[in-house]
Amino acid sequence: MKRIISLGLLTLSLSACPSNPAPPQKGSISGTVGFQVGINQVQSPEFVLGEVIVKFKTGTQGAARLSLKGINLIQDSSLGLRSTYLYRSSANINAQATLEMVQNLQSRDDVEYAQPNFIQHINKTPQDEFYSIQWDAPAINLPQAWDVVDGTQGPAVVVAVVDTGILWAGDTSSKTHPDLIGKVLPGADMISDPRRSGDGDGRDSDAYDVGDAPAGSQSSYHGSHVAGTVAASTNNTPASGGNIAIGMAGVSWGAKILPVRVLGQGGGSSQDILDGVLWAAGIDVPGVPHNTNPASIINMSLGGDYPCSQSPAYQDVLNQVRNKGVIVVVAAGNENDNTANHSPSSCAGVITVGATDQPGARTFYSNFGTRIDVMAPGGDSAVDANNDGEPDGILSIGKNDANGNFVFKYSDGTSQATPHVAGVVALMKALRPSLTPDQALNILKDTSRPRTATQCQGRKGGTQIAADCGAGLIDALAAVNATKTATNGTPDLSLKLSQGGLTIKPGTNADVILQINCTGGLTGAVNLQVSGDPAGVNITATAATCGSSVTLNIAVDSTVASKTYPLTFYGISGTLERNVSFSLTVQSTPPSVADTIVGAFYVKPNNDLDETKSNAVLLTQTGSSAPFQLNDLESGKYFVIAWKDVNGDKTINTGDLVAIEPSLISPSKSGLNLKLEPFSSTNSAGANIAAWTRLEAMYKNLR
Repeated sequence: MKRIISLGLLTLSLSACPSNPAPPQKGSISGTVGFQVGINQVQSPEFVLGEVIVKFKTGTQGAARLSLKGINLIQDSSLGLRSTYLYRSSANINAQATLEMVQNLQSRDDVEYAQPNFIQHINKTPQDEFYSIQWDAPAINLPQAWDVVDGTQGPAVVVAVVDTGILWAGDTSSKTHPDLIGKVLPGADMISDPRRSGDGDGRDSDAYDVGDAPAGSQSSYHGSHVAGTVAASTNNTPASGGNIAIGMAGVSWGAKILPVRVLGQGGGSSQDILDGVLWAAGIDVPGVPHNTNPASIINMSLGGDYPCSQSPAYQDVLNQVRNKGVIVVVAAGNENDNTANHSPSSCAGVITVGATDQPGARTFYSNFGTRIDVMAPGGDSAVDANNDGEPDGILSIGKNDANGNFVFKYSDGTSQATPHVAGVVALMKALRPSLTPDQALNILKDTSRPRTATQCQGRKGGTQIAADCGAGLIDALAAVNATKTATNGTPDLSLKLSQGGLTIKPGTNADVILQINCTGGLTGAVNLQVSGDPAGVNITATAATCGSSVTLNIAVDSTVASKTYPLTFYGISGTLERNVSFSLTVQSTPPSVADTIVGAFYVKPNNDLDETKSNAVLLTQTGSSAPFQLNDLESGKYFVIAWKDVNGDKTINTGDLVAIEPSLISPSKSGLNLKLEPFSSTNSAGANIAAWTRLEAMYKNLR
């Protein structure tokens, strides 16, 4: 086994240290690493079966033919990289055998690396200058969602931003931020008090943001920042020409922003906010011209420190807006408090949004609780968790009051999380204009990725449980796909498996989760059936009803032949019948724990990690289990995890196997039993984000 040795600098001052202190006591943590029963490998990213890319070490020439445990490989072609070749198996082999071929090549002394010949597909990627630092887009699978719908399909979806106004005075005006050109509809200034409005008058049709700070101070331009996230102009090249588009990319490329100015210096009154919401929805307000562009979505990145029960007018207005079919998305608030204590986030009939940071945990400021519906990126500019040299805030539109220049700036908050959701709902509306508030909420919740209790507690820790983060982090791709396949008011059901396939040994069993989603008022029991299962495969299920997560136990008798069996699961309710495909591979060859890395990470009293006291080992033994031992560990508490990079991309993600010791361990400790199981966001990513990131780096060093 290879071992990482952590070295640190030690400075001694003899005057301060009259005698040498005793060295810290060292201990070890040991045990075994194996596989969960029935788990050999998991579904991997798409790749060409029987093909592998191999780079040989300097001074080594790749042979025209290679033989690996009975599999003959023929060198097909060379790549542009030096000493790198594509090899193809002379026989047809399956995905499992292809991955084993990669692992065998990785263990050769003359090979620098080997990987599958992955298949990739086009993602609709914006060309905007700052898109590369918009970490929030891939965090919610926006690039993949844009391949389905980018918001330019059909009539423009109108999103009202009820906020501080906007930096738009017409597309040809020098007062307009360039990334808002072509994106804004004429709005309204609903601030009735000239002392608060800052523009010298009361309500009018000019929603321009003149600033919300006293003279000489920097204004927030909060409404423009929010509007930019929803629908900043995307792929918009400057008038002077060039290939690089201006600024940033909005969530919806085709949505139009309806600015409603309700917040000025010192905030905004309930009267102005409530009238602004009504006007945005197309409901007439006395003394204000009729809104000819009513919104189908309203974004409210604002709030007050009182429960909705104390403001019946708020609930009354929201009820009226909802009755018109308008979808209202609101910020949970930034007090690190229960959302039930704040408005409008605790009101009924709205989509309440909490905030996550770059690694996907609840931010230290985000409100929480059972009233949270979903989470979205809100940012934390105090850290740079992805090491891209930029703060982990949310980048969007702003203005520098010192010189008057338009800028792009980072901001944090549930205010920044909310427009991500409003933008995704706009994408959903582009696919399905009849989308109702209930349908939007249900789809978002059904397709969000749950947060664990640790993720919901965030990087500063807390007492939250998983349910305090609602349904979890939104997934734009899953949401638009669910919207595309949903029926409008007609009873229907859909089936979704937790994984597309399973590789299993004869004589073992494993569980797969089947989610049953019903729409159009469909309720009750669902009859499950399966086809394609060979003799010796027994599949049992827990009770199946609309909205349930069914556990399918797949038991394979020892007599079942080793091959891949295409199965089909059916869900039947009355005359409705829907199905989903599943690949069952029975593989008698035992999996190998070789190339699994095991790490022990020292946990400080504040729950941060001390990397200088942490250690890791890389297993080289083959077989379905192997011992490990981590030595030279100082006394304290350690977080112990293991990872097998099944898909060969040196990143912990879907397709890999991981194991977590549930308790913190103190050296010396023996007899740990780490069981590798498929990686998922719920069983792994939130356990200790910093530890997983560090384990990746250690693995790359050892390889």
